[in-house]
Amino acid sequence: MRRLELALRRVPALLLLSVALAALTPSCARKGVQEDVTVDGRVTTDNGILRKAGPVDILVLPVQNEVGELLPADLIELEVRQVLLAKRYSVLSRDLAFAKADEVISAATPHTPSWRDGVPGARPAEASGAERGVALARSWRPGFASEDAFFRVVVHSFKIPEAGPIRQLEIDADFQLIGAAKEHAGKVLWSYQGAHAVIPVDLIGDRMRSRQENLRRVLSWYVQSILEHLPESEGLEAGSGSTPLS
Repeated sequence: MRRLELALRRVPALLLLSVALAALTPSCARKGVQEDVTVDGRVTTDNGILRKAGPVDILVLPVQNEVGELLPADLIELEVRQVLLAKRYSVLSRDLAFAKADEVISAATPHTPSWRDGVPGARPAEASGAERGVALARSWRPGFASEDAFFRVVVHSFKIPEAGPIRQLEIDADFQLIGAAKEHAGKVLWSYQGAHAVIPVDLIGDRMRSRQENLRRVLSWYVQSILEHLPESEGLEAGSGSTPLS
């Protein structure tokens, strides 16, 4: 009987120890990621020009994809939009950028006959995200959407296996916030150049999750690691920006 009483007394202590270890595990994992994985590159602008321009309304351009179909450009764009909102910038509708990109592509591409020509209400085939990103990079003019600034991401290198589990991801990109209003039009307000990282997916992802979910997690960490260096907007109340996909 005495042994049973002693065993029962130990249970609360064991439970408390288990809870404490569980609480420590996530923070240790995050610390490990920060220590073992780094993003190269640096901020190449003085924050003084950003403060002086004080942009609030930001148009995020489609990611300029220079590496091919394996790049999940939409995941990078979505994460950029979410981080900008968290930093109190107002993110303008992506439809504005897409519409302008489609205009540029249509003007530069001679019309070829298609089955859609004879079908009432049929719409032309949509351009891919990569085509839109390249078109805008070549022809964008500040202020088209009455934005204060536009955000551009150019991905120069992206390496993952074409199929199967992703054990490691390598990426290299440039991030720029470019002025579009008044005397700051066309000027680089904030820039992070040479954002290169080799990321062991096991440190951030989860082998039990899908390939797409691990990609999302890793790219989210990558974008956040870079944009943590971007100062918050001083001209917008928190939570008053548009929705990430509006």
